[in-house]
Amino acid sequence: MNKKRRILVTGAGGFLGKALVKTWAAKENAEVIALCHQQQKCFAFSENPQIKTGAVDLTSPTATTAFLSKNQPEILFHLAAVARLQAGQQDPEKAVKVNLIATIHLLQEASRHGLKKFIFVSSDLARDAKSVVGITKLLMERYLQLFAAASPHVVVFRMPNLYDFPGSVTEIFARQIAENKNLSITDERMARRFITKEEAVSYLLYLMENGKNHQIYSIKQEPVFIKDLALKMIAESGKNLKLKIIGARPGEKLYQASYSDEEAVAVGFHHLAQLKTEAPSLEKIFSCIRKLPVSNATRAVLQNHFKNLF
Repeated sequence: MNKKRRILVTGAGGFLGKALVKTWAAKENAEVIALCHQQQKCFAFSENPQIKTGAVDLTSPTATTAFLSKNQPEILFHLAAVARLQAGQQDPEKAVKVNLIATIHLLQEASRHGLKKFIFVSSDLARDAKSVVGITKLLMERYLQLFAAASPHVVVFRMPNLYDFPGSVTEIFARQIAENKNLSITDERMARRFITKEEAVSYLLYLMENGKNHQIYSIKQEPVFIKDLALKMIAESGKNLKLKIIGARPGEKLYQASYSDEEAVAVGFHHLAQLKTEAPSLEKIFSCIRKLPVSNATRAVLQNHFKNLF
């Protein structure tokens, strides 16, 4: 009980990463390694002796291997990603390099270094994936399902949208309200599922203790219409602002439905549910890879990674 449990958080300088790192560091007998893409992203942790920081470009295999060898974590939370829909659409090669190729190498090194658990943060975009980010997240879910090494145990959390995440609709609406501008929404039918960053941290820490190997988890709750969210924020502001329809972006889905009982089973922790999934076939994986607007060389690298699992 007195042994310190050492976790590594990639993407630690991000909105959710900071919350996860600080929550874990506040626990007794806890150590945390905050891994950021750039060292200045980790300055928020500099005064806490429980938190060790490091800067590594995860797309560099040698740097990733050296960092794991030096720090020897027990559990890894992988949050680092190209996560925004538009960023993936604008640079598909980078999204594939970060979300798939670098993550696969990180997982392989985690196995080689004997880590006990690898918790991967996926996205609601992976469900019926249409965007580049959604497809890369779905493919990584499939890779983790098929990863057969004895360690680490791999667990996936398919993250809903986070309230007030930088670039999220709530953050954009708050800024527009502060500037006395009408609120821009893409479509009146647009609906999304939301949780707070505190809820997200609680789900991740629960899955660290209770998540089953090779399983994917998400939240069973109804989506919120973005129009209703915007009108509520306008009402709370007391300002006389209106809505402006700007149209959906490429790769963007209108409606994110909740999971039915046929799709997911509740695990008894708030709204958390385990998805009912089948083992993916190589044919379906290759079909998914072909949807990515990337070079033939990049596509071949991905195909080879997945071939090695069968």
